[in-house]
Amino acid sequence: MPTPAAPSGPPWSPMRVLLVADHPIVVAGVRLLLDTAPGITVVGTAPTVAEALALAAHTQPDILLLDLDLGGEQGAACIPALLEAAPAARLVVLTGVRDPEAHRQAVRHGALGLVVKAQAPAMLRQALVQVHTGGVWLEPPLVAWALRALPPPARPPASEAAAITRLTAREREVIPNAVDLRHSFMGAYSIEAFLY
Repeated sequence: MPTPAAPSGPPWSPMRVLLVADHPIVVAGVRLLLDTAPGITVVGTAPTVAEALALAAHTQPDILLLDLDLGGEQGAACIPALLEAAPAARLVVLTGVRDPEAHRQAVRHGALGLVVKAQAPAMLRQALVQVHTGGVWLEPPLVAWALRALPPPARPPASEAAAITRLTAREREVIPNAVDLRHSFMGAYSIEAFLY
């Protein structure tokens, strides 16, 4: 009996990518890279934010791949609008800019991945797959910044023992007497007056 052939596609659902970049060489190179990768389809390219917004709304891609250096337009500032135009999409930034603040701004605005153009082409495909399957793709310093930017965890309520250690000496002296007298005539007001 013949063994069934292994599936030839990727182990994830097919990915539809909208590329937002204005440099023709970058667009051609990235498109060639992605069009030859199994399971990835480029559904469109847009050289401006306005065109990207219209295409994102029309195509509803899985991934928005945004060149952060978008010919005079501030790439990071348009991220919220792009994500609003395609609410189910995840956004990955492609950049030649090595400015950590620009990278942080992109993450603050909603980017889940950031790939520097100097990296190997395979890294871009890996980043897209990682983000498409629910992960993030960020360089370690950016991950460290993102973790430090998180609010501190909520403190659990203090234990009874910890609360007792914060009592003043006078409160520790009076409370046992007040507990003994709680069923008698002393009310909360009386106890408070007795303490202070």
